[in-house]
Amino acid sequence: MAQKNPLQVSKPKKLPRASSATSFKKQVSITMRKVSARSSESSNDAKGQITFRRVVGIKEILILVVALTISALHTVIIVLSSIYSPNFYRRWWYAAFFIVSAIAYFALVVYFLIRWKAIAEWWIRKQLLLAGKSKNRNSVIPTKSFFAEKSALLFELKDKLFDINGDYYLIKSFVNELMEDYWQLYALVTVHLCTLPIEITTVFFFILVGETAYRFYMNSKALFPSGNKHITVHERDTQVTVDMFVDVFFLIVPLAMYRFVVFVNLPVQDLFLLTFMPTVTVFTKIKELIEDAICINAENLIAEHQEALSERRSRRRQSLFGNLSFNEAVAVNQNRYFPKKAKIAVALLSLFYCLFTMTLAIFQLASSGAMTKACNSEQTELIWKNCQVKVFFCRSFFEPSCNCAVLDVKKHNITELPDKFTGLNAMRKMTFRDGPLESLPEGMKGFTSISELNVAFTNLQAFDVDISGWEKIIVLSLWYNKMNRLHPSVWVHKGLINLVLNDNVGLNFPSDPAAVYLPSLGLITLQNNSVIIPKSLNSEQLPLLSALYVNGNTIASPASLLQNNKGVLKVGVSRCNLTNLPFSETGASQLQYLDARDNNITHISKPLEMVAAAGGDDNFFFARNPVCKSNEALNCKPSCSKYCWGKKHAVFNKVCDPGCNTQMCEYDWGQCV
Repeated sequence: MAQKNPLQVSKPKKLPRASSATSFKKQVSITMRKVSARSSESSNDAKGQITFRRVVGIKEILILVVALTISALHTVIIVLSSIYSPNFYRRWWYAAFFIVSAIAYFALVVYFLIRWKAIAEWWIRKQLLLAGKSKNRNSVIPTKSFFAEKSALLFELKDKLFDINGDYYLIKSFVNELMEDYWQLYALVTVHLCTLPIEITTVFFFILVGETAYRFYMNSKALFPSGNKHITVHERDTQVTVDMFVDVFFLIVPLAMYRFVVFVNLPVQDLFLLTFMPTVTVFTKIKELIEDAICINAENLIAEHQEALSERRSRRRQSLFGNLSFNEAVAVNQNRYFPKKAKIAVALLSLFYCLFTMTLAIFQLASSGAMTKACNSEQTELIWKNCQVKVFFCRSFFEPSCNCAVLDVKKHNITELPDKFTGLNAMRKMTFRDGPLESLPEGMKGFTSISELNVAFTNLQAFDVDISGWEKIIVLSLWYNKMNRLHPSVWVHKGLINLVLNDNVGLNFPSDPAAVYLPSLGLITLQNNSVIIPKSLNSEQLPLLSALYVNGNTIASPASLLQNNKGVLKVGVSRCNLTNLPFSETGASQLQYLDARDNNITHISKPLEMVAAAGGDDNFFFARNPVCKSNEALNCKPSCSKYCWGKKHAVFNKVCDPGCNTQMCEYDWGQCV
């Protein structure tokens, strides 16, 4: 129900006929001063009763919790991206968006927790001034400077456009909502329909159907000849609240699905696409809704005191303070700037969107059931059965196709992939393990959405796929195969973060520095390849490298490798026939992990000794080196296997590592069971 405006001045009763214009103005002035005095009395009484419980309700507290949740979400994105994507801050525009958003949402919560009382008091003062304007309407208005006048006009325009009670708010609100709807539809087509199961995307479709159906209902009153065609303040606030929670849903739930259901790491550009629009719009809606709620609750306080004052004077409140409530006045004014034709346009656009998304959801769900048999034949039963996330409408609304976002094939018996395998261009994450696979088709270069490729324990001879078009690739893991070459595009990829190439005997790192430049690479593993590690593996070619594992190889220049990779935090150089560890003082001080077992090291520097002692036995390993005889401060305890990491790191990687799959290592501490 619309609230009564306690400070709206009612039209004064008809005054006695005056003998002159001066006498008439005097009587009007006396009447207006009385009304203003009554409003002032009730407003001052209300100010004394302002408490957090009465001004900030349960709904507003829940909205503030939502804001904190969104701030935490962006913080988690920043932390995880920093850990798993060393190049995150190089793409400063993405990093800046998530950092600013996390700070802004947290600051918004702090702002309202500090300023809630000031906002309520400001609103009461503002309404009191509006109530008393009439008595001074005939006074001379001071001339403003040109700058002051233009500034006032700009602030007035800002309030009309962006304030929830502004004249043009309905227009702005519905234009924003239509933009959000089509943004979400674009995200569905380009990301969700290509990555999530159809059961989940169907839920997303029906969430959009429900939102637009309510918007159609609210505006459809203009289509009928009878009845109230105005949008009330309550209907407006309900629409804004519904829209806000839909945006919050699409901000949080899809990311949770990717993380905990399909286990796909989205690249930062997709994260930005999914979060940008809802992040911006939810922020403005939270601010608008809470400010409006505080003002409405403050008005209710005034109304209570006006009722009490009216009872003491044995008068009706309307006769003292006016009839038209604040909410009613706002609704009348906003509907005047949002006429019938605009309501009809919004209603029809919402109806079209609602019917379109509903049709899509029903059609896609019905069509998917008939695709299984056709896809088994097209991709072979082995491939289709092991597709963990089947997607039929990637980048296409009404043309189903056999496509796969997550493929996990283990213990297979195929040596090559079917001819139509390259048609699975929605691939995000692909795994082949434990089988005789010998080659990958060159047509896989069309897998432009792939973010993670894992091929392990196969007979793969070479990796001849051009990955220059794989802009979203994060992890390329080709360990425990029989490869002796990689496509040149691998060594110059700008976005690759983790490159796992260990246990491919004979697979070399390029010796020509001009053939290598991996500006985003954070981790490279070349263990047990039995090759010579050249000088070209340095920070000029790999500027963001933080983890370097070359165990079981020959290092051409230990000084070049360990001193020229200045940002490396984790190093594995066991079984490399080293006689010393020529880290610089700075390089030694930043180490977090060092495996130097089974070398001929006779001496280590004092800075390295101090770091190793502080780092603990879980992070630094020197077993079976001559230096162990003279330096008891080092961790020289025998390990469960010379090929195994320390227990802490072996458990952390959450995979069965063959080097740790022994009884002494408790079968990789339970991960190989």
